[in-house]
Amino acid sequence: MTPIILVDGMLGKLSKWLRILGIKTLYAGTLTDNEIERELEKHSQTVLLTRDRELYRHAISMGYSALFVPEAPIEDQLSFVLKRLDIEPVLDMSRTLCPLCGSKLVRVSREEVVKEVPRGVLDRYEEFYKCMNCGQVYWRGTHFYEIEKTIEKVRLIMYGKVEC
Repeated sequence: MTPIILVDGMLGKLSKWLRILGIKTLYAGTLTDNEIERELEKHSQTVLLTRDRELYRHAISMGYSALFVPEAPIEDQLSFVLKRLDIEPVLDMSRTLCPLCGSKLVRVSREEVVKEVPRGVLDRYEEFYKCMNCGQVYWRGTHFYEIEKTIEKVRLIMYGKVEC
């Protein structure tokens, strides 16, 4: 079972990438350290990811699962976290969560998003996804290939090879 990840305010970009990989991630961008501790108490399978050494040490001393994430490019941070949590870096749109709010994405028809995306996007793409919570619409545009390239770099860092 994949744990719930609680990411502190210093790692917002990392939280988005974890969600893209389908990992339930709570972003604690505005929470105080005490509020973060209360969140850890609520969810026993939660792992805290932080850049705050004091918060990390406190969480560990209280018996919580935590990782101190080094300052590094996103590919290195992702590979660091995924390796330690034994999670494969796989992009699967059926599992991908909304990078903005962490809710489930559902595949929708072009007709369902006709008023929400630019006309050129409707003309060029067939596959659309919509967040069940915030309503954000996603499609497999050029940014999708950049996402795939980043995940490929993560695999290379983790395993020393690129997955075919």
